[in-house]
Amino acid sequence: MEQPRVAAATAGYQPAAPARHSCVYTSCYCEENVWKLCEYIRSYDQYPLEEFYAVFISNERRMIPLWKQQSGCGDEPVVWGEYQGTLTEGMGELFIENSLPACDQKGDRPAFSRPETKTKKNTKVQILKADYHVILLHVSSRDQNFIYDLDTVLPFPCPFDTYIEEAFKSDDILLPGFRRKIRLIRADLYLKTFASDRSHMKDANGHWQKPPPSYPCIETADSKMNLDDFINMNPKVGWGSVFLLPDFVDRYGRQS
Repeated sequence: MEQPRVAAATAGYQPAAPARHSCVYTSCYCEENVWKLCEYIRSYDQYPLEEFYAVFISNERRMIPLWKQQSGCGDEPVVWGEYQGTLTEGMGELFIENSLPACDQKGDRPAFSRPETKTKKNTKVQILKADYHVILLHVSSRDQNFIYDLDTVLPFPCPFDTYIEEAFKSDDILLPGFRRKIRLIRADLYLKTFASDRSHMKDANGHWQKPPPSYPCIETADSKMNLDDFINMNPKVGWGSVFLLPDFVDRYGRQS
């Protein structure tokens, strides 16, 4: 990441959220973390709420790679989803074999070793059992939009183009089954419609896979659980608009 370029893009921009460490955050509950960011922005009233969008990232297979995540292994990606197949990165940088990997020596981080190819570099990939990720987009009045991602190692907020380049890279290097889609929901609509009873975070015995937030479940008058309608990338389902990643980038990236 080019620090001077990021500094230039953020110069004069007043963040819409508090510092990362001061935000309401619960690991593995990104949809609620973003909901809480939207709630903060609405109450603080620094920017019009209509400038902000919840961004759900998934696909039909519900397996998506993202780079520059705090849970990642160095410069290698995190794959959000239930691993069931293969992922080969066309430039020879990433290969996931057909079987689940053994954990590394720490016991909690899957490690993938790519078989012999033209390059001998081993690739380690963290697979998280979540078939989506959620971030916040600020469509700014400036010439650069901004991304708020509480799970990234990138700046918070991060210039849109930098986030795309560093965290998404390009769908061209991925097999079709792992290419990303975007569901974009305006923040005011997200606050009105999203509901989760957190049942997706319980195992078959009803035990929490990850500790839940301390505050009550988010619900609406109409629903206690509609998370799947946001993860679903069928444009006929749920709220907001669905984009292929290249279309999302073309629409919200800096126009040169």
